[in-house]
Amino acid sequence: MDSKFLRAEELGVRLEIVQGLPIWEPSPVYKHQRAVDRIRAIIARFRGRRGYEAKDLEIGPQFYLSQGVKDVVVFNPYTLAVLHVRRDGAVRHISPVEIQLLCGGRCTV
Repeated sequence: MDSKFLRAEELGVRLEIVQGLPIWEPSPVYKHQRAVDRIRAIIARFRGRRGYEAKDLEIGPQFYLSQGVKDVVVFNPYTLAVLHVRRDGAVRHISPVEIQLLCGGRCTV
């Protein structure tokens, strides 16, 4: 193997040919891959927890309403559930849904 390619590998760079065009790009090193796997595992663990739902569905909307926000819309992309909260109550929907806002606008979630 050419010494330039060996040196590139030591530096964590690889040559890839894409549609006949040579492209130098960094190689994913073992340390980097371990970090990626660790982050994936953390995200997977948090998906199963209910703690963030309590914050998003109970604590958050009340805080925003107390700060003068008129409409709070919370969307769960995994279940397609939509929670629309106002001072006078909360309504649950399933996306897609069009919501009439107190400011006069509309939004589709």
